Amino acid sequence: MLYFIGETWVKLLIEVFRTAWLWLPPVLCIAFYNLLYEWLQMRWRFIFFDRTILEIKLPEEITRSPKAMEFVLGALHITTSGQTYDKWHDGQVRGWQSLELVSYGGDIHFYITVRDKFAKHVESAIYAHYPEVEISEVDDYTAKLPYEMPGSDWSLWGCLWKMKKEEPKDAGRSINTYVDLGLDKESKEEFKVDPMIPLLEHLGQIGPNEQIWIQIVLRAVKSGDWIKPVEEFVKTLTFRDQEPEPGVFINFARQTMTKSESAFVEGIERKMFSQCFETGIRAIYFSKVGHFNKLHVLPFLGIWKPVSGEGQGIDFAISTTYDQPWEDPTGMRSKNLRDKFWREYRWRGWHYDPFKRRPAIMSTEELATLYHFPGSVAKTPGLQRIRSKKSEPPMNLPT
Repeated sequence: MLYFIGETWVKLLIEVFRTAWLWLPPVLCIAFYNLLYEWLQMRWRFIFFDRTILEIKLPEEITRSPKAMEFVLGALHITTSGQTYDKWHDGQVRGWQSLELVSYGGDIHFYITVRDKFAKHVESAIYAHYPEVEISEVDDYTAKLPYEMPGSDWSLWGCLWKMKKEEPKDAGRSINTYVDLGLDKESKEEFKVDPMIPLLEHLGQIGPNEQIWIQIVLRAVKSGDWIKPVEEFVKTLTFRDQEPEPGVFINFARQTMTKSESAFVEGIERKMFSQCFETGIRAIYFSKVGHFNKLHVLPFLGIWKPVSGEGQGIDFAISTTYDQPWEDPTGMRSKNLRDKFWREYRWRGWHYDPFKRRPAIMSTEELATLYHFPGSVAKTPGLQRIRSKKSEPPMNLPT
């Protein structure tokens, strides 16, 4: 065997083994610490990451534009992963939050899930911009549905969405936001075109043996993490990185942009200077055995079309069903996928193992378009509104 390896390689292997006492201990220490650090992070995420679920009940009238929700989302933009000791000793990681919209048999509820330590801060931000709402801390509704219990009569269908264009340079592209739809301007409720209305109508029409859970998972992103490829993309659009041809004072062919191209670039630059989140969007449709309604699943294929434009859009990605029978002849792959969707939703997982998926970069303006508290233009019967304010915001909220 050594003859075929060659004399030079034999000498090299002998030297490697001879000096193993010098290089092997540091390598083993680094490998051990990496494994330990991953274990510490997982322990922190599953054991020490405590969360509070806030339910927001809407008044009969909301006159604020989705811009108010942008300020609320700003309170969720927390990029810190704790002190150095917390990070390297306890495994603490950058936290995540979620915006959730849930329909129990047509009865629609708004939830925001945050870390315990930031709950009062977020509650204060909501009251500051929506003083008429009611906010209460509630138990985790996902624990009340016995999907995994033996003999459960509940089944689920789940799906994920992704951005239409996912390359790093496309992170600056924006969906059609409430600004593009004119919701940032003062107008009468009956003239508003709220992109949430189709979704709310869909949530309000399901039956008593059905539930729909929609979840937008957020983790604040630091501005420098995604900007560079976007800046390069903007330069190619505006020809900022190209010098005029020799002897030509101004190259008008390169410097002139159409009105739509200019607006597109302005939208990218506006997003670059906004607070952004690494975002994941999912939905689960539950039904009791014998009550599955395919018509309540099909709308998810195009539910975000009102906010999808030429620049960027939200596309249907995957679901818990397979298109062809030979892809899952025994049904086990689909069952495993359903169970995975269930666990991912319950843990609000997206950014870390074992639930890690590819996130999309979305600004507060985009997120406020997808999730805000609608005014009276939303006439969905299942959207329950409080008739009168029962109490003032708590006096001890942080300011």
